Amino acid sequence: MKFGMINSMNRLILALPVVFLTINSAEAQQGTNSDAAAMSRVFGEDIVRQNGRTAVAIARTMSDDPTAEYEYLVNWILPPYRPTLLRIDGYFAAADPTPESRLWRLGGEVESPALELIRVAKRAKQLDDLFRRLSELPDADDTQQRRKVALLALIEMARGRMDSANKLGDKLYELVARSNEPLAERWPELLFTYASHQVPALKDVSADIFEVLLPMQDSVPMSALGLHLQDIQARLEFSDSERLRHWHPSARATASTRDAGHPNTRWFASDGTVRCVTSHDVDYLHYQIPLAGNYEVEAEVSLIPNQNGVIFVGGQWLSIAEGAGLMRGDYHSVHGYFPFQKKPLPLPDTYLRYRTVVRGDQVTTFCNGREVDRREFGYAPWLALRNGPGNRGTVRDLQITGRPIVPEKVYPLLEGARSWKAYQDDADQRWATTDDHANGFITGKRIENVGHTSVESLAHYHRPILEGGVIEYEFFYQSGEYSAHPAIERLVFRLDAKGVRPHWVRDPSVRMPSTSTDSSPDSIPLRLKENDWNRVRLTIQGDQLQIAVNGVDAFQHTLIQRQRRLGLYYVGSESKLKVRNMIWTGDWPKSLPAPQKQELASDVPEFLAGLETMQEHTRIDFTKPIDRTRFDTPRSKARSYASPSGLRIEPDVLPGFSSYFVGDRHRISGDFDATLRFSNLTGSAETGQADFTLRFLDEHGNRYSAARSYRAAGEELAAMRWMYLGKTKKVFDSRKTGDESREGRLRLIRRGDTTYALIAHGDSDRFHLLGTRAVRDPVSTMGLRIEASRMKAGELSVVLEELVIRTSPPGSKELDPRVNALERVTREFRHRSIVASFQPTTREFAEMIHASVTESGIKMTADHDSALIGYSKALSGDFEITVDIGTLQLSDDSKFTIGLDVGDQPNKAELTLQPRDDNGLRITAQIPNRKNKDNNFQSNNMDIVDLDAVRTLRLVRLQRTIFFVCKGKTKSKVLGYADIGMEDIRPGSIQFTLASESQMSSLELEKIEIQSANP
Repeated sequence: MKFGMINSMNRLILALPVVFLTINSAEAQQGTNSDAAAMSRVFGEDIVRQNGRTAVAIARTMSDDPTAEYEYLVNWILPPYRPTLLRIDGYFAAADPTPESRLWRLGGEVESPALELIRVAKRAKQLDDLFRRLSELPDADDTQQRRKVALLALIEMARGRMDSANKLGDKLYELVARSNEPLAERWPELLFTYASHQVPALKDVSADIFEVLLPMQDSVPMSALGLHLQDIQARLEFSDSERLRHWHPSARATASTRDAGHPNTRWFASDGTVRCVTSHDVDYLHYQIPLAGNYEVEAEVSLIPNQNGVIFVGGQWLSIAEGAGLMRGDYHSVHGYFPFQKKPLPLPDTYLRYRTVVRGDQVTTFCNGREVDRREFGYAPWLALRNGPGNRGTVRDLQITGRPIVPEKVYPLLEGARSWKAYQDDADQRWATTDDHANGFITGKRIENVGHTSVESLAHYHRPILEGGVIEYEFFYQSGEYSAHPAIERLVFRLDAKGVRPHWVRDPSVRMPSTSTDSSPDSIPLRLKENDWNRVRLTIQGDQLQIAVNGVDAFQHTLIQRQRRLGLYYVGSESKLKVRNMIWTGDWPKSLPAPQKQELASDVPEFLAGLETMQEHTRIDFTKPIDRTRFDTPRSKARSYASPSGLRIEPDVLPGFSSYFVGDRHRISGDFDATLRFSNLTGSAETGQADFTLRFLDEHGNRYSAARSYRAAGEELAAMRWMYLGKTKKVFDSRKTGDESREGRLRLIRRGDTTYALIAHGDSDRFHLLGTRAVRDPVSTMGLRIEASRMKAGELSVVLEELVIRTSPPGSKELDPRVNALERVTREFRHRSIVASFQPTTREFAEMIHASVTESGIKMTADHDSALIGYSKALSGDFEITVDIGTLQLSDDSKFTIGLDVGDQPNKAELTLQPRDDNGLRITAQIPNRKNKDNNFQSNNMDIVDLDAVRTLRLVRLQRTIFFVCKGKTKSKVLGYADIGMEDIRPGSIQFTLASESQMSSLELEKIEIQSANP
């Protein structure tokens, strides 16, 4: 027997049992096991078990005799010389290891002698015999029992006995849960989970077992095992993805990643969000349409650890590294870490607003309004999303805007060598590009001093072939010196005088030379020009590839690869490579869909629908003098300057407060849309603050603002801000996000009883929602204002360019469509009253603390403590919770809080009532905002309303939106709404509370009702 040279001592040790396996295969079938037992004692069972790959390969050589193949595998898994031994191990095999196999998968698969045995037993009709043999095996210990139960469950699956497989799965879960073995010794449960996680009848027990294994994934994050665990997790968590027409996944597969058996890359898309759920190594989601001209790419990229979204544009990618700097790279490699020259970028908890602007050969990238990168990029027509090994990169609401041009042709060599990746490891240095030709030039070096060893060199272009088209290039040919051959993935088409020879590049684990055939009988001899340039044309239509050389059609082939990267190949130990003038004409779409029609764009928010019907009410061009009969410009210690670009305003840098504002003298009723374009915004606030706002006042003096602000310690932010003017005090609230934009637009929209604040960056038409507030009162005279202000040590300067106000036409219906939907959908709920007669024995309540049943309802009493009622069942889907409040009795100095809470952090919604000084009530709607420094959630007030009396509190969830509603003596009021997700509401997390800080307080609840779409 001949063996190839193995350089690694570890590989040499592992190869020794292969001799044993090959010699022992015939003996095992003859019942002679003494040599096998001896080898097991010499090398140890752990070494023998690692040769499962070889055992499967030997068994497959017996495929013409299923009975012999079955007996061989039985003797491998149940060695006759050790009746208590059961070998259940696995390995990861590269997909399509031979030219004869179908190449529909790029990534590796889990294989095992145990899985192979079950397949062979089924073909040989020996499943019953195998089940009997295993059942008779004694349970030496928990490890042996775990292996036995897992294999029995797999056999029952193969027999179609899912009930029995499910019971065995439950038993396996008990054994798995109490095992302390490391992940590398968990092959029995890994094989069961791998085989069962997509079987509907076994999915639950498979998920339970996987939950035990998942925490161990961190011990092997970048290994094939860790990546396959990620793949199983993805299949359990995510259903079928939306089918994307213009975005296509690809993996930067190399010889090492394929040889290690890394899984196939998978991406999941839903509702404008896309994430890589299974990683092969470095993965991409390529946009099919090439881009040129002036355009922008805008998106929200995830900052959640291990889910960082990364966008590849202009030939490079970048990501924010914990706010302190950038990681940057290209298709070929990572360039490194580049710290910010100024302060770190404040980061939100979840998503970052990303914007890249391409103008000619320059690309500028902004994150949360700050310019973080500017560079010249040369030629780079492709856009993609990038995902690092083991990551779950997530991007949402990606839109391509501006004036992109779709080129008919692209030039892959013009992008440079960094857009090509060597398939063989550590071989990138062999390839280089030069500017020796207008359309690009690439070279491959000869590999010296390798003796008679054949050294292959294959490099792939990063963007796969996704459609029909034609790829043409020129290669230099000189016999024995220069050659170049086209490739699709690992399939090479070698060109010589005899014709075209299909040739497969092998992976290292195959341990045999690459395979080539003689020139295909379908190929004609090639007339290659010696010591000259020759032209190749590849024409692809569907799965058909046509190869022409020097204008003559020479060969046709049917492609069976799913991923189809274009490659260039030469034998580096025999020749060099020179290729130039590569031109790719593809059948890609000739234009882009409108931004909101693009596949990764989120749906247009409902509050933006129908704004085109509004009529222009006011337009101020700040490059011209302001009409002071229409607008007031009072100032308090401020300066203004006219300029060609607009009106520059600067509050004076003096102690105290200074401001400048422009106010519209006209009253605005109904719906409106006000947009202010600004530029050259600068500011600072060492100890004070500086604000630039677009705001309005209602007729009660309450203020609602879209603001761009500066705070102490260099903080810059954009905010939805409001100031509530009650009868006795002011309440100031703000929802804010980090923002460092220097130009853009502030926007306020009122639809029905809700106001929305937004901001857009630069010249983008993409607005980001800052927050919402409920308001019904008309805008007062002088109510709509632009204001620049500073306090203490704050400084601010900004140029106003244009203000446009549009309003609803007379007689239009002034209601937010989401509020209309609230009443329409709740009427369609199937009614379910959970409290009819308030029987104290009802099981609907998990808790009743300081609460008692009366004839008129439930009485709750609190005296320096809290009373509570908790609902005991779970809720899912859409629902409405209504609480009618009856008699409320308070002592003179009582300080109390009444609350209706639903859900758990971070998706908890709260309605609270507290007393006012004038005996009225203040109602507050709250949702979680973010975690503070102590990692506790802080609530944001959505709205605060004063009412003389409150009769009803309501919380309504429609899909992902929670509505906050209260009712006074006569009418209901929608306080606001927010996205809290679709998570099920667990039992006990719906609570009604009464808390008293002083004397006794009591109230009676006349009715508690739940209406649910999914009772």
